[in-house]
Amino acid sequence: MQQCPEDFFAILGIPLKQVYRERARLLKANPEEIISSGDVRLIAIKVENWTRKAAAGLARMKAKREVARQRKQEYYSLTFA
Repeated sequence: MQQCPEDFFAILGIPLKQVYRERARLLKANPEEIISSGDVRLIAIKVENWTRKAAAGLARMKAKREVARQRKQEYYSLTFA
């Protein structure tokens, strides 16, 4: 989750009350609590998302490398056969 200031949601036309409720839902907090974008409790969620995205990126990179390795093996096996 990116840190989005309240102005960003206002520009999109999303009511701040809805933004605060969604943040409260993520934190399992009181829905009436005003939770700003810089709230310390959101850090764990951000780190979890970064970790998940990094793992997915690493998996994609490894898959691409494996495909390239296979193509290289196929190319050279046909050349010297």
